[in-house]
Amino acid sequence: MANSPDKFTPQMAHYLARLAKETLKAEEDLHLSKLKECELTVVMLQEDIRDGRIHLKDAERQMQILVSHLGVQHLASSRNIQPFSPALSASALASYHSYLDKHLAHNWRNTLSMLSIPCESENILDDSSGSDSPGSSNGSDGSSSSGSSGSSKETDATSYYSALSS
Repeated sequence: MANSPDKFTPQMAHYLARLAKETLKAEEDLHLSKLKECELTVVMLQEDIRDGRIHLKDAERQMQILVSHLGVQHLASSRNIQPFSPALSASALASYHSYLDKHLAHNWRNTLSMLSIPCESENILDDSSGSDSPGSSNGSDGSSSSGSSGSSKETDATSYYSALSS
């Protein structure tokens, strides 16, 4: 059309101007609808925030009630609480707890809750009769062929946790 000015008539100019106007009007309508959608989204998000704050206040109130209730009850330590459907039997859990109490320092639970233990310490806690830790290879009779005995590992674990607590 730009190469042939004789074919460009006033009717075509009017038609093109009208198309441009309608296109701009459609774009304006699109932007207005997007604006309305964003305004509705803001209103919905504000309502969600308000609802969230209400739920948070309710949860804080419930937590205060639970804390005051548990403070009055003087419950036993959390290790005595059994899960509804434990993955291990009660006797296995009891033997595990007695093993930990026997071979670790008396305040090991407090130490574990205050500190994060490095990965290397996991080898210290391994039981020599059933572990595949580096430096120990169990024979078919369950005896360890490593140079250290199980009691030295237990002593190492006790001294490790004693050192952490001091």
